[in-house]
Amino acid sequence: MAAIGAEPNNGQWQADPPGVWRKMTWDDQTSTSTCIGRLISPICTVETMLAGFVRERNDLFAMTVFKGEGQTFIASDTGNRDIWYAYRISAARLVTVTESHPLPRIDPKPGDYVVDLIDIQCGGNPRDCLQAELDADKSPPTTHVVRKIGKEWRIISWNQPAW
Repeated sequence: MAAIGAEPNNGQWQADPPGVWRKMTWDDQTSTSTCIGRLISPICTVETMLAGFVRERNDLFAMTVFKGEGQTFIASDTGNRDIWYAYRISAARLVTVTESHPLPRIDPKPGDYVVDLIDIQCGGNPRDCLQAELDADKSPPTTHVVRKIGKEWRIISWNQPAW
């Protein structure tokens, strides 16, 4: 079975349907993604970045960023392992022409994917996220520009919403 988000649908990777949420925890066994650490698609790359953030693992985060190897994005591993994230890919679209984007640092080129991710922090009980998921769908996403470089996908730029 292919990893969720690892195979394109009709030649393109797709966003999650409304109301569908994925889970990112401190380990692969309890996370939805089956491709963390494998930069085989735009969605797997964005999920690997999220895993690096949630798990406070600089190695995962840095591997996703174009020319990110050796950089420090996450300083420590002191987080609460009872905290996990619900997330959904709210948009995934192929860029077909060079375009300007209203967000800073976002410069998509033909062949790139723009992937929007909405995430919310949840507590140890999965029910903690139910209402938050309903509210989060109205929140601005984090927008990622993902580009294929060689055989891997890398995040060229990203922009988090201003809260």
